Parts: sequence; C-alpha cells; structure tokens
Amino acid sequence: MSEPTLIIASGLVTALGIGVGQNAAHVRAGISAFAESDFVDTRFKRIVAAVLPAADLAPSAPSAGSDPAGVSARTSELIRLAGMAADEAL
Repeated sequence: MSEPTLIIASGLVTALGIGVGQNAAHVRAGISAFAESDFVDTRFKRIVAAVLPAADLAPSAPSAGSDPAGVSARTSELIRLAGMAADEAL
C-alpha cells in the first residue's frame, strides 16, 4: 500500500492575482480579469482576454539566446509562472 499524500500548502498564479488567498477573494467577490486586450482578430476587433499583470510577476531571467535544452520561450515562461506558485506554496 502506498503512503498517503498530504497537502500542506498551495500556490496559485492566475490572471486574477498572485496567491491562493487573493484569487479566492476575487472569485468570491465576482471580480473578473477579462478585458479587451491590445490584440485584434482578423476583423480588427479587440480580443477579450485575461492576462497576468506584469507588475505582479516575478522578474524573468535575462535571455542569453536560444536555450541549449531546446525549451521554447513560451515553455520557459510557463515554467517561471509555475515556479512562482511553487515558491508561494513553500
């Protein structure tokens, strides 16, 4: 039989905020981070999206060209965001 898994902390990074408490409060209050973005569709209508506020994000590491492991910039960004949630949980 395997050992039980105990969850002792949690971390969360979404367009509503950084941290579980902040996100939960925004959801309970009915706050939505969706708004018209700077992006447009093929008919030049603004796309509605939810984005993470840049001021809340951890600074990204300086890029030194292409990653030798072949990790794309998008994957690298997702790993960085997941790291923020993991740091909060720890």
